[in-house]
Amino acid sequence: MKKYTITSLIFLSFIGNLLALAQNGILERRITIKLQDKPVSTILNIISETNQFYFSYDPTKVNTQKVRSIHAINKPVKEVLDDLFENKISYQQISNHIILKPKPIVKEPKTRKNKPTVYYYQLSGYLTDELSGLGINGISVYEKNKLNYTTSGDFGYYELKFSSKKESEWIYFTSPLISDTSILIKGTSSPEKKDLSFPLAYKGRSLSPIKTNDHLMDSPQLEPLTIHLDTQRNYKNLLQEQINKLNELGLGKKIASKSKNLINLNVTDSFERLAQISFFTPIGTNGQLSSKVSNKYSLNVVAGYHRSSEVFELGGFANVLSHHMNGLQIAGFGNYVGGNVNGLQIGGFSNHNSKNINGLGIAGFYNFIKQNTKGTLVAGFANWSQGNVYGSQIAGFMNKAKNVKGAQIAGFMNKANKVQGVQFGFINVSDTMEGVPIGFINIVKNGIHQIEASYNYASDYSLLFRTGAERLYTIIGLRSNRLNVLEDEWIGVEYGIGSNIKLFKPLLLNIELSSYQPTKSFRYDYLRLNNQGRINIEFRPIKKLAIFAGTGMSVNVLSANDPSLSEIQRRYGNQYVLDNGGATRVGMNPSWQFGLRIL
Repeated sequence: MKKYTITSLIFLSFIGNLLALAQNGILERRITIKLQDKPVSTILNIISETNQFYFSYDPTKVNTQKVRSIHAINKPVKEVLDDLFENKISYQQISNHIILKPKPIVKEPKTRKNKPTVYYYQLSGYLTDELSGLGINGISVYEKNKLNYTTSGDFGYYELKFSSKKESEWIYFTSPLISDTSILIKGTSSPEKKDLSFPLAYKGRSLSPIKTNDHLMDSPQLEPLTIHLDTQRNYKNLLQEQINKLNELGLGKKIASKSKNLINLNVTDSFERLAQISFFTPIGTNGQLSSKVSNKYSLNVVAGYHRSSEVFELGGFANVLSHHMNGLQIAGFGNYVGGNVNGLQIGGFSNHNSKNINGLGIAGFYNFIKQNTKGTLVAGFANWSQGNVYGSQIAGFMNKAKNVKGAQIAGFMNKANKVQGVQFGFINVSDTMEGVPIGFINIVKNGIHQIEASYNYASDYSLLFRTGAERLYTIIGLRSNRLNVLEDEWIGVEYGIGSNIKLFKPLLLNIELSSYQPTKSFRYDYLRLNNQGRINIEFRPIKKLAIFAGTGMSVNVLSANDPSLSEIQRRYGNQYVLDNGGATRVGMNPSWQFGLRIL
């Protein structure tokens, strides 16, 4: 990386000034030209080629297709141009370029009691580096009253036009590159273009007081430092960091354009408004500075990008806030908030929040919370929280959180690290469960993971897997009346739930409910349910092994037309007949079981 000291920069600036002197006075340079019935563009090209300077203009604002005749002998360039454009164009020399722009239309001033009722501010100029004289682009220029805003472009040129009822307004010039500057400008009673060109100091460098036509602007005096020529590259890096922050808002990166990213980077001020209406930012009452404005009441017909909302915000498609939301926020598609949410947030498709939510979030498809949730999240598909949940998550398909103190309720799956409360879903997954997982499959990383082999009163052999928490675990596995399950014997899937009660260190009490459907080769032709309630005493002689035995009661629900009805009743018992008529036969019988478990 190249570095230049103040001394070397002053030398370079001196050489540049000498070259600039050689190019000064183009408008006063005398030329001779005679052309008949030629387009203005052709005349300008001939003047440029024969005199070695250039014209710059916007063809949509400067009519160069008009046919004109010109006859000038040893006349100044300015006089030739006045004649060519009939005194309707203004000129500005930059290096060896002449910039052409239409003159403003002068209106009669509006007055009341001999005082103007409206003051006009039509400012333009070039923002340059004090030492090198080069233009600085990307400088934000704005006023706070009506939030008028612009940015310096090529050669550091900018234009800011607005009207106000105030006789004077402060104009602000900001960027991470420069020492922030503010200037008090006096308005005019009629539209009048005012040149406001001046040098700026990069941060960390001194700037001398600048004298202008009607003000004195002072900048903090700092010790001169070594100037690094990679300042523009650092500026681009800062801009990219801002873009990356906005990208965290999901859809916000689509709505927040590069110009808004530049505003967020340059402008450190924030503004407050009672209300705003926008069609699609920046088309609205907050204009281009909308990303810096906090509104109490906000209406975005399509989509809006603002700093924060304090009471109520409604968006036809989307609401995007770089900071917080307090109150109520409703969007047809989605809400995207970069700060905390306090209140009620409703999104037709999604709510995407980069920090905390305190309240209620309702989304048609998903809620995403990067930090913590205190309250309730309700989503048609999923709730996804990268932080903790103190409350509840309710989703049609899935809930995910870091830690949960409350409830997770999902149509399919719940997942969290630590749960203090309830998980209710088809599949529940957690690392630590200090509550109750209610589901078909409950997986607790630091909970129960046991393989069980057992034998029961009906001469059935079982191989089961028990998983979940001590308070509530699930049981799933196979049961058969023979160890050789390849033969055409009774076999089926058993499913159940259970809970452990610790009596004292080596002894536990198991309370379990299960259901088993005996089949021939897993063909479910008839209803054959053997439902069991069991109470076991479990003894753990060593760390990874337990033996158990217990008793219980089985309730059998069987199809009356099953050809195997008599055999099933003999096997599983029919000591107490509960229902012996109709399409089913229901009987009850005492049961017992014993076995061992690998813990």
